[in-house]
Amino acid sequence: MISLSVVDQLNVPDDVKGIISLVVKENIELKEQLKEGDDRLITTAEAKEILLCKHKKFWDMAANYDDFPKVIKFGRNYYRLGDVKAFRDKHIKGINGEAK
Repeated sequence: MISLSVVDQLNVPDDVKGIISLVVKENIELKEQLKEGDDRLITTAEAKEILLCKHKKFWDMAANYDDFPKVIKFGRNYYRLGDVKAFRDKHIKGINGEAK
């Protein structure tokens, strides 16, 4: 990712540097918001959407994978968004043979 120090070193007019700096700052802020959003709790239905699976496959994965996201119970089952995304990414890499 480009940083603000790299923008200062570019051989472009100052107004272009200003625009690029604004875009880089906005990108950094959006990435921070995404990280904060990973702690958000999601429902089982949302978790199934993220994992691209139906009810039976979801519960099979929950039973068979030790690293499956832990349930947080508030009357219903909830999951941390970041945990579900991490599991999805790891599982997809495992299917593709990239991670063992």
